[in-house]
Amino acid sequence: MLIKRPDDIAPSEITPRELFERRREFIKAAGATALLGAALFAGLPRRAWASGKFTDLQKSPYSVLETPNSLRDITTYNNFVEFGFDGKSQPAERAGAMKTRPWT
Repeated sequence: MLIKRPDDIAPSEITPRELFERRREFIKAAGATALLGAALFAGLPRRAWASGKFTDLQKSPYSVLETPNSLRDITTYNNFVEFGFDGKSQPAERAGAMKTRPWT
């Protein structure tokens, strides 16, 4: 089995010389593209982001009749049984007392 070592590969096999010599052009073009994208994004109306609720939404055939979870349910639900076995809210209530420093 022939295994090539890194020193067996000539630099010209990795990147053609003419492409290597144009690397600064590539970096300039990438930077200009990023700046143009940021400028276009900054020019968008901010009202669309902060307008609140959407109007004229169509009901999806995949909609459910269940009520959405509350923020408290979403942010306190977990499976860390080290902090309690009696309910899903016990870990959120008890984790604040855990000392993590020093961790040895």
